[in-house]
Amino acid sequence: MERYSPKAIEAQIAMPELLSGAATFRAMKDALEKLVQSAPESHDVLIVAFGVRVNQVRFIEPHTFEFIGSTLEEDNPTAVVCHYSQVIARVVFLPKRTAAPRIITGFASVRSPE
Repeated sequence: MERYSPKAIEAQIAMPELLSGAATFRAMKDALEKLVQSAPESHDVLIVAFGVRVNQVRFIEPHTFEFIGSTLEEDNPTAVVCHYSQVIARVVFLPKRTAAPRIITGFASVRSPE
């Protein structure tokens, strides 16, 4: 019977976490939650990524993100799908555009269909 070194076993256990977008998802959520605490109530708190004011971030485990919202320029509905390694996102607060309730980017995590 072949034996594996403890380091090889550790690496096998760690790899799924290292090769997924889970840490990126948590980091975006944490950054948003921190900014919500300091943003004025008269401002929306949003993620901006790929030129999109993001209303909803979907993490499709283990690798894919979908950013759903509207374009920054014309406010057209849009969605962007990307691999976690492509994500560059800013968390910002912006003045509300309408009298509607404050918008705070939401998050959802779903398993990829197999």
